[in-house]
Amino acid sequence: MSTPVIVALAVGAVLALWVLGAYNRLVRHRNAVLKAFGALHEQLTRRHLQVHDLVARATNVAAGDPRVRLQSIAATHEAARTAADYAKAAPIDAARVSVVDRAEVALSHRLGRFIASLGIAPACRDDV
Repeated sequence: MSTPVIVALAVGAVLALWVLGAYNRLVRHRNAVLKAFGALHEQLTRRHLQVHDLVARATNVAAGDPRVRLQSIAATHEAARTAADYAKAAPIDAARVSVVDRAEVALSHRLGRFIASLGIAPACRDDV
C-alpha cells in the first residue's frame, strides 16, 4: 500500500470514530432529557392529584359563585393534565413542553386567585 492510501484510511477511521462518538453523545443527552422529563411528569402527576382533591373537597363546601370558579379550575386542571400526558409522548419536542408550560401557568393563576378569594394564609398554600 502506498502512503496516500494509508493516510486516507487513517483519516477515514478517525472520522468514523468521531461520528460514532458524536452519535453516542447525542443518544446520551436524549436519554438524560427523557429521564429528567420523567421526574418532572411524576411531580406534575402528584400536583394534579392534589388539585383534584382540592377541587373535590372545596366543591362539597362551596356554594354559589365559588362553584363557578371551581368548575373553571377543574377545566383548567384537566387541560394541564392532558397537556402533561401529551408531552410525555415526546418530551424532546419543545412545542409539546411549551403547551405544558402554558397549561401549568394557567392552572397556577386560577388556583392562586381561588385561594386568595378564600383568604387562606400563605403558610397553608405550600400543600397546593
